[in-house]
Amino acid sequence: MNILETLTNSGEEVRGQRLIIRDDQYELSELQSILEQAARKKVAVNLIDSGQLDQPQLELLTQFPFSYYTSDRTREDFLNLTLLSEILAKKKRPVYLLLEKNLNHNQEIFNHLEFFTSVFVSSREKAVDLDWLVSLSQVISASGTNLVYYHHQNLEEKLAEVSQKSVWIHISNRNFSEDQEIMLSDLSKEIKKRKGQLVVHVDRAIPEHFLELLDRSGAFLIFNLPPMETGSKLYKLERSWRKKQLPERAYYLYPSIMA
Repeated sequence: MNILETLTNSGEEVRGQRLIIRDDQYELSELQSILEQAARKKVAVNLIDSGQLDQPQLELLTQFPFSYYTSDRTREDFLNLTLLSEILAKKKRPVYLLLEKNLNHNQEIFNHLEFFTSVFVSSREKAVDLDWLVSLSQVISASGTNLVYYHHQNLEEKLAEVSQKSVWIHISNRNFSEDQEIMLSDLSKEIKKRKGQLVVHVDRAIPEHFLELLDRSGAFLIFNLPPMETGSKLYKLERSWRKKQLPERAYYLYPSIMA
């Protein structure tokens, strides 16, 4: 059974769920039908841009709600990208941009932020120049757009300077030393002072008192740990955080994954 048949034949059980699809997996008419059925069933659609849809085709799809995920690798012509984003923004369709190319030298993005709901940057494949990122965060904060940064290197004090209103900084504790864990607590407090948001992915067990400290310092905790002893403090803390949700603008597609 394909996605369209599943949506068509489904009932109330799918209401509130999320569907992630690429726009090159279907013909345009199929995409329209999928979006129409998803709207009827109250299913949120994240549409990943492959670069194949042109302006008239995208405009046709905007009669139905969806969130659009694109990148500067998929759309290398930045002027064309901003034109498409403007069309979607006017139709109140959220546009999420992943920056992948020339991260430390891309200045075009500074002048075309108002059409993007969030801009995503990750240092997974290549270290990001934090001076450039600080400049970007300042412009983004002033524009009303959101910046979501995934930091994969060692902690640096300069990360606090990246933090501004509407800036989300994701960090995993997977490879942290004890010294870095202490630094993380101080960083969380500083980020909160600057009205930013630190998101800590708890990918390995650390002392309960330290997690409680992060909790109190304003960090948003995402637990990716194996099952733990029921009734323990850590179990209760994890359960309380699992009830909380990041808004869609604060993560790239999957909240628990470090992009």
